[in-house]
Amino acid sequence: MKISFIYYLYNNLSTLKASIESLINQTNENFEIIFVDDFAEEPVKQIFNSFDLSHKKYRIIRLFENHGKSFSYNLGFEKVTGDYIYYADASNVFSPTFVDDILKIVNKKSFDYVSFKTDLDYLNDDFKQDLEISNTDNLSAWITNCSITFRNKLFATKFLTSNKIIFEKYNNFYPVCLFNIFINSKSGYFFAKQLINFRDNFNNNRSFTYNLYNILNSALMISYKINELLVDDAVKSNYLVWLPKLCLKDFLTKMFHSYFGNEKILTIAIEKAWEILEKTDLNFKNNASLLLLNDKNLVNYFLDFKPSYKYVRKNIKFN
Repeated sequence: MKISFIYYLYNNLSTLKASIESLINQTNENFEIIFVDDFAEEPVKQIFNSFDLSHKKYRIIRLFENHGKSFSYNLGFEKVTGDYIYYADASNVFSPTFVDDILKIVNKKSFDYVSFKTDLDYLNDDFKQDLEISNTDNLSAWITNCSITFRNKLFATKFLTSNKIIFEKYNNFYPVCLFNIFINSKSGYFFAKQLINFRDNFNNNRSFTYNLYNILNSALMISYKINELLVDDAVKSNYLVWLPKLCLKDFLTKMFHSYFGNEKILTIAIEKAWEILEKTDLNFKNNASLLLLNDKNLVNYFLDFKPSYKYVRKNIKFN
């Protein structure tokens, strides 16, 4: 078994050196790294070129104009030879046992995906202990309590290939891609150990390098896909929990991190999030699957939600 890291290289300097060092110094060497240089600026290239990456397990793809993260990841995907893929970038500082810990799991049993803990709560699945997920075991709990992100997950290469799952080239609709993964998967595993540290890369006012309104567009697209699912109503109800999580939690959390204190911009964002949620699931507060959420503060936040700056600022969780 081998892990392939598709590493997006652009203009993030703050933890680039620590990130690459954490990968090349893994305790288990059964991995490869495919670096995709998305026309990074010279200071990034200088740090990158300071490493000896001559070993055959390191490969470099250089682009001569900026194409974005989704395009770069898809390009890297065409070159992987590993059994599991992690989509990496300079914000990831890896545990030295990342590869070893993951391979110990998948060498015992193959899974379509493996999720793990990070140092940031909003990127974590809301579980305390290791959990095996299948179409018959723990599925409802997983769907409702998982984090809707790629940043704490690896995926089996054969699974992605057989289901033709790639990113949309020039849009960051990652939640839609993750939805496609989960509805096609038969097995997954949650590993309750922190394997990546993001916190050193962020200060209290984080900025994001993509259009955050794509989160709302993703919620809209997922709502259409849920309606088309040929599954029982209980499963559909589980996935409908994603809509308030995307609109009222993920989108607004990131907007508040990016524009904290700018009441005008944040009020517009709150109104737009509420508009999309009403459009996709007007009766979301009556969805019994909300009660499956382990975070009861989040349940109350949804059930009592008011589309006002004052309410969101008071109740939103910032870590």
